[in-house]
Amino acid sequence: HFALTGEGLDSTHPLGIAIIGGTEIGDVEVGYGPAQYLTAEDVKAVAGRLSQINLDELRQAFNPQKAIEVGVYPDNVVAEDWDAIEPRIRDLQNFYSAAAEAGQFVVLWID
Repeated sequence: HFALTGEGLDSTHPLGIAIIGGTEIGDVEVGYGPAQYLTAEDVKAVAGRLSQINLDELRQAFNPQKAIEVGVYPDNVVAEDWDAIEPRIRDLQNFYSAAAEAGQFVVLWID
């Protein structure tokens, strides 16, 4: 989430809903709050935004110290962690692209 938005969990960044966002499903805590879903229209919008990401620009903007300050990652996060994050962003792009093409909803939760 932080790698995409540069913000904490309460982000209003348009890409924030790719990880944490959408409409809550009930009130059962499944980690960081209840599960949430994105409609097929939301999924298409997220897929479109993710397809426009420039990974080199995200890498340049990735600030481990800020991540620690906003409490998103553990205190031992370092710039080299980007090498582990970048493939996950590519996976996220592929996931949302496939879901958008299929006209699917997406259910989100963080455990």
